[in-house]
Amino acid sequence: MFFLTEDSVAERKKLKTFSGTTRAGKHVLKLEVEYGSAMDMALDLEGLQRVADAQKPKRKPATRGRKAPAKPRQITNKKPLALPAPGEFE
Repeated sequence: MFFLTEDSVAERKKLKTFSGTTRAGKHVLKLEVEYGSAMDMALDLEGLQRVADAQKPKRKPATRGRKAPAKPRQITNKKPLALPAPGEFE
């Protein structure tokens, strides 16, 4: 889990900026943290990703219903074929 404390200087984490907003009954806190080590940042990102994954609703696997068998199409307009008359071809 991601935490900042007064002792974070020893952990090479520094709080750069923070802000909070409220809109439509929802409250948002934004933090900007500067790290002295890429490994420290990667560990915090992994912890935050686990939190985000736990908050996502579980998706059910998509199940496809059985398709009805295709019906053969009926030919409604039976027009004669445009072929030459017998004996006309020679």
